[in-house]
Amino acid sequence: MMSEERIADPDDARLVRAQVEYARYFYEARGQRLLRLVQPWAALPLVGVALILQNWGFAVMWSVVGLLNVWLWSKGNANRGKMERTAQANGWVSEAP
Repeated sequence: MMSEERIADPDDARLVRAQVEYARYFYEARGQRLLRLVQPWAALPLVGVALILQNWGFAVMWSVVGLLNVWLWSKGNANRGKMERTAQANGWVSEAP
């Protein structure tokens, strides 16, 4: 699904197109849009509270969680871009990621 190349086998192309359409539907769902907006920054307020309370353990923990969130967010965006480029290579209508 993320090869970014044309799929020669018609059955495989049909299955991949169905998966791409499902992924687009899921990506545009209201809850997913909210998560994309909030996810990278969700741990930031908790880090601030932990620093104010001088709880260094929680500050480090929430900083790691925040960095992991940002990494997963960017990884998801990269995977979506690959999926969209695969769709474009196969001639399926695609909006910009």
